[in-house]
Amino acid sequence: MVKKCFFTSLLAMLVLMSPAEQLYVNVRTGSDTNPGTKLQPLKTLDEAAKRINANDRREADTILLSEGVYPLTETVLFNSNKYTLENRLVIRAEIMPDDPDWNPQRMPILAMIVPTLPNEDGEEAKGVDIEASHR
Repeated sequence: MVKKCFFTSLLAMLVLMSPAEQLYVNVRTGSDTNPGTKLQPLKTLDEAAKRINANDRREADTILLSEGVYPLTETVLFNSNKYTLENRLVIRAEIMPDDPDWNPQRMPILAMIVPTLPNEDGEEAKGVDIEASHR
């Protein structure tokens, strides 16, 4: 019984002290019903944005994009103001150039296929719109 209580307490501490959330996105093997872990990644950047926007934790968030082409047919909006200079929103490739397995073909590609919308300067298209402050 003591072991069980200790393990439960330790698990609760690890959850409370867990580092910044990391969401994995893989356009080839992911599913937007997955939890967004490395083994069960999301499929779209849009779903990652929805989860980030819905989460009010005031901690850093990282989205890791696996290799592949990510077609953006509508604007992906990040609109949470929970970030600070210390706790930032980071979107990056899962495999970076300092990784021994890296090569240019392993980089994710965002393909913007977003329709243009009229504005005061004419028209614009936003594939990714980050309306988050890091103040």
